[in-house]
Amino acid sequence: MVSAWIFEIGDEAKPLPTSVKRDSMKSLIKRLCDDDRGLTAVEYSLIALVILVGIVVSVQIMGNVVKSSFSTVGSAVNSTSH
Repeated sequence: MVSAWIFEIGDEAKPLPTSVKRDSMKSLIKRLCDDDRGLTAVEYSLIALVILVGIVVSVQIMGNVVKSSFSTVGSAVNSTSH
C-alpha cells in the first residue's frame, strides 16, 4: 500500500488524511487516463516493429533465392569446366 507523507522542517513526518490520499490517487489516475502523449510513442514503435519484421522476412526470402541462383550458376560452371 502506498502512503503519502508531509514533511515540514523541524516537525516529525505526519501521514496525510485518507481523503487527501484518495483525492490525489483519483487525480493521478484521471491524469494518466487522459494523457495520450505516450500512446504516440507506442504506435510508432509498433509501426517500426512491423517494418522491421517485413525487412527481415524479405531479406531471408531474397537470401534463399540468391543462394539458389548462385548454386545453379556454380553447378553449371563446374559441369562445363570438366
